[in-house]
Amino acid sequence: DLRHLVSVGGTKGVNNFCGAYLNHGRNCRDAVIDSHPASNYFIVIGNTAECVGQASTPKDGFISQGLNTIFEDNTVIGALTTSLTIESYAATGFTNTVSINNLKCFMSGKGSSGKTANIKVSTKSASIIDGINISGVETDGGMEFAVQIGAEVGSIKNVNICDNTKLTSSTYGIYLMTSGSNTIDGINVRKNSVYGNCSAAIMLVGIAKSIIAPIITQTPNY
Repeated sequence: DLRHLVSVGGTKGVNNFCGAYLNHGRNCRDAVIDSHPASNYFIVIGNTAECVGQASTPKDGFISQGLNTIFEDNTVIGALTTSLTIESYAATGFTNTVSINNLKCFMSGKGSSGKTANIKVSTKSASIIDGINISGVETDGGMEFAVQIGAEVGSIKNVNICDNTKLTSSTYGIYLMTSGSNTIDGINVRKNSVYGNCSAAIMLVGIAKSIIAPIITQTPNY
């Protein structure tokens, strides 16, 4: 009856350069692997999160709220809300980065009315995310968004969503949005394949600059 299999970032200081490697967690009450805002360079490699049979109010496969998160070669099975959530709560003056590579998401959002995204990255404080790199991602299932990027409280710079072989979606494959005066500056979307009966392969809502999106393949009727 675990809430998390791995959790870092407490109230008595900052956890720097922590890692979670080659773990397999299932049926946790919340995210299988979780980092709180008081973490910096949290490195997550080779883990599997099974959310099938999770609590009646399921959360995420993985979640990170700290600085400079690195996710490599991880798998999420059966997430009903979000497979991987990155929420930037960094203090003003700090700059955050996000790296997600070779994430596999299976059986996502099936049978859930609260489904959102396989990957969700957002700013929750006035600090800036400078560098979001997402590649090698493969998803299936019925999430509304395969990738959702939100400049909600702080702005975002240098977003690279490239070489993702299978992004499934029921609404928008890649969804980028800003709120208020926040911006997304520098969007590079290349060589992605979006599957599903979604409204658009890529959707941008808000204020953005320097957009490069030359190659997106959309395949309907997944």
